[in-house]
Amino acid sequence: VFTSSSEPKDSPIESHSTSIGKTKDKKKVPDSKEKRSRSLSSREDKPTSHSSSSSGSDSMATCPTTPTLGRNKTYIASDGRRMSEMIVRAARPQRLDTGRLLTSSDLLDSLPPNPSFEARLNHSSARQLRIALDEFTLWFTKKAGREEKEKEKRESSTDGLMGIAPTYGEGPGGEREVIFAFLERMGQSLSAHPLWDSLDNFDLGKAKDDMQKYLFSKIFPIVFGTEEMVQRDKAVFNRIGRLRWLQPHHLDIPLTQQNEELWGKAVAELNTINEFVSPKEKLMAILNCCHILIYLLQESGSPAGADDFIPQLIYTIIRTNPPRLHSNIAYVSRFCESEILVMENACFFTHMLFSVSFIELISATSLNISPEEWARHMNST
Repeated sequence: VFTSSSEPKDSPIESHSTSIGKTKDKKKVPDSKEKRSRSLSSREDKPTSHSSSSSGSDSMATCPTTPTLGRNKTYIASDGRRMSEMIVRAARPQRLDTGRLLTSSDLLDSLPPNPSFEARLNHSSARQLRIALDEFTLWFTKKAGREEKEKEKRESSTDGLMGIAPTYGEGPGGEREVIFAFLERMGQSLSAHPLWDSLDNFDLGKAKDDMQKYLFSKIFPIVFGTEEMVQRDKAVFNRIGRLRWLQPHHLDIPLTQQNEELWGKAVAELNTINEFVSPKEKLMAILNCCHILIYLLQESGSPAGADDFIPQLIYTIIRTNPPRLHSNIAYVSRFCESEILVMENACFFTHMLFSVSFIELISATSLNISPEEWARHMNST
């Protein structure tokens, strides 16, 4: 049975209760004339609850292959009911003309061997999955636009600043919670679909990663960076540009740990960070760079501890100077799954944060050089 519940009443985020298959307060279902006469604005302001006797609900309730969606914490807007229905339709299994449910063998025979995620998603049987993803993108974009206008209005007002609760995307983790709750439930729909239900756990996890990349490619311009981050990016980029004169000995990197070939590979890996849109792929660009530097230290006979590794990473960042560095780090920190940022991955990412902060605050004292030499180098760039 598909169920979804509303946000607590004291939540600062506007919520709407949705229930499919069962409702606490049964309401009269309007007839077709009433539906035609109802305006779009009234539908958005007052979404109606589903009756437990609807045919769509019955078909979903009796389907054993459809996953339970659980608590509805995602669609916390006036049009949240419509978005929840999109997930329900995406999860609904299709039937043949004979009434038999479609199976993997029925569909995969029409696809090339080892079809990609895009090939499966573009199959006619995955139409509702595509619609759900595109509808979420449209809803998310419009919602973000409305919130941005409201934010600008509040900032320009001096009278209405008190007593205004934070709205979608402004509170801690607001956008992240919305996106990943949607992806979690769409992942349930994906694993129940005949095009994917025969995959093993590894391939199914890869398919869910591909779905995440598909969604983030749509919403990337909205969630990546802000005007404040753009200014910070420019400041960091200019700062690193003025430090290009730094040499390995300034960071106490001994000759035995200097390897131009491996440095070049580490720079190339870090430079790819702006080629990706998903937070996981951006994180992998950072991790690949770090793994090369660890290999460099191991080849030199170093214990590869933090005291040896961080100067290597600082030097690599200065040599690379990738654009939008601050926005990329904030994007990974904000939207990368918590189960990925653990252990070694978390350690490397923390070293990246520290290295960028060090570069922003670096001075003559940090490099053990005289103020005169520092001024001479900085004034020449």
